[in-house]
Amino acid sequence: MLRVLVELEGVTTAREVMRVVEERLISGFLGGKHLSPQISADGKTVTFLADPDGISNLYRMPIDGGPVTRVSSFLTGVAGITASSPALSIAPATGRLAFSVFEDDGESIYVLDEADIQQTVAPQATRRAALLPGRETASGDVQALISDSKRGLPVASATPVTEKYARKLKLDMISQPTFSAGVSSFGTYISGGMSASFSDVLGDRQLGIGVYAAGAIQDIGGQLVYVNKQHRWNWAVSASISPYRTGFATLIEDPAAGQTVLTEVIERQTSRGGLFSTSYPLNTTTRLELTGGARQLSFSTETRTSVYDTSSRLLVDQHRLLVHDGNPLYLGEALVAIVHDTSFSGATSPAASKENRLFLTCSRSSGSNARERNSSRRLNCSGCSSMRKPPSNRVSNARLSGI
Repeated sequence: MLRVLVELEGVTTAREVMRVVEERLISGFLGGKHLSPQISADGKTVTFLADPDGISNLYRMPIDGGPVTRVSSFLTGVAGITASSPALSIAPATGRLAFSVFEDDGESIYVLDEADIQQTVAPQATRRAALLPGRETASGDVQALISDSKRGLPVASATPVTEKYARKLKLDMISQPTFSAGVSSFGTYISGGMSASFSDVLGDRQLGIGVYAAGAIQDIGGQLVYVNKQHRWNWAVSASISPYRTGFATLIEDPAAGQTVLTEVIERQTSRGGLFSTSYPLNTTTRLELTGGARQLSFSTETRTSVYDTSSRLLVDQHRLLVHDGNPLYLGEALVAIVHDTSFSGATSPAASKENRLFLTCSRSSGSNARERNSSRRLNCSGCSSMRKPPSNRVSNARLSGI
């Protein structure tokens, strides 16, 4: 059956012409699809896509019903990207047809003028195009399963059992764990890490956990992130501890004392803090973002000294000294942003992405002037991309990478 909309001209009491849209159902083939109906320029015929023999082609019939004739006979068929995609269009003034045909591993666009149309007898609705030669009808177990549209479905009269939505978080993913180890003349080294993600069935709530370790207990770090998208106000909160470790070693030989002194100096910067962020969609492409965070930066220096006998290379003495470098530095940051985002995702990744961001940010710190100058030097070593020298007890426009 074809469903078409026909425009009829009528006259109102004010002697003005008006257009009335009438919906008509026209009988086509007994089986198969009937898509993209296009009415001719004179309004007497309708051209559409059908596949009575299993191959999609152009067919035409009178607008009031009647015999169906075939307009095209492409072996690969007239079709769009999918079997039900629009693939036919008509120029209302001239009646020229434009349609897409799959050939040479791609889609080709054909045009056909009204004067060039040649109509032939339509085939019977056998849909034999998918059958192997020598067979009249599809048969076998596979065909029986395909034809049984109700297989596996519950009985129509049965009332489905309702269950309360379970909001529990379940494991979504575990990242590939990493592990590394090394041995040298200075000792052994072991590091590793892994992360996991949890969410509910609808994906409204998400939880991410990550942990990594390297060296001593002071070098263990981790992050916890929770995202809630149940309401129009989406929000997220995170807490993390991120240690950064650098160091160097010196070797001093004292021939008079017959000793060799190996000194290892390890400098650590540890960031502990939390972040809260929320966003509100103003429309389909623009959103308001509010972010606030606070963190503590602490610094320490660990010195490991090992004394060896120069002649025998035996360990004579060993000691360790851990010194905290002054008071911690406290940082706070707030950000307000208007984001225009027109990106959209495909099956596995963003298909197109464009984002414009207008934001205002402010950062503050606490500590003495001498302490802040020392901290600024250490922050630059940790990847600070821009830093202004702080007047009094203030740090402005600080950007910390990886903290």
